[in-house]
Amino acid sequence: MSARPPEPGPARPQPGPARPEPGRLALIAEATKRAGLIWITVPGAAVPGGAAGTAPARPRPVWHVWRDAAYVLTGPGEQDVPGLGRAALVTVSVASKDTGGLLVRWTARVSRVEPGSVEWSGIIGALLAGRLNEPESPGTPSPAERWAQTGNVYRLTPDEAAPFDAVCNLDAAAQARRAGDPAADPAGRPGT
Repeated sequence: MSARPPEPGPARPQPGPARPEPGRLALIAEATKRAGLIWITVPGAAVPGGAAGTAPARPRPVWHVWRDAAYVLTGPGEQDVPGLGRAALVTVSVASKDTGGLLVRWTARVSRVEPGSVEWSGIIGALLAGRLNEPESPGTPSPAERWAQTGNVYRLTPDEAAPFDAVCNLDAAAQARRAGDPAADPAGRPGT
């Protein structure tokens, strides 16, 4: 995991046709699923005290669970992403675990997962499994109960019509590493 936001990649492409290019969602899913950490940038207007036209907030690192979208947990004692609940769209940056450089940057539609909903029931187990160092104390609510009372779970769904940056082809890079091409790994490690 990288402690810094990923280095910027190439300039963002200009908005194009509403139909995504082939493989785009698969690339977003694969890169995001592999990443233990993603960086979320909330538009300035959604951040408390922000106004339309203001600069976006700084990118926030968050752990997530991928299940056809990125699911993020926020709230007291959890991750803090100011403005996420007020944002319609956010930018998600995914860094390489190996180099820390940007792999993909995508725009996500934000929706809150309601406690007790079918979607909540389907994702809460994965969030519980993904949550590291969750303290358990006898006589206190379970993490899932606490999250339902004081936390928020957000679904970040790739927006198919929004601009998108892909810096590398994950399949080609993985194939080159498996073939032992040291150029495929900036650290020069042989393929796995």
